[in-house]
Amino acid sequence: MKELTSSELTLVSGGSYSFVIGYLAGKAMDALFNAAAQHNNLFQNHSLALPYNRL
Repeated sequence: MKELTSSELTLVSGGSYSFVIGYLAGKAMDALFNAAAQHNNLFQNHSLALPYNRL
């Protein structure tokens, strides 16, 4: 098996920066979906400014 250099390991693993970004993005998406699930009348607002009421 070939030994990888540190730069090759960074390319393969994505580095810690990518891990932090992915972790924070996952937490943000969880919070967004949780807030949407807790909202009772998400699709019953008759405001035409909302994008899902323009269908």
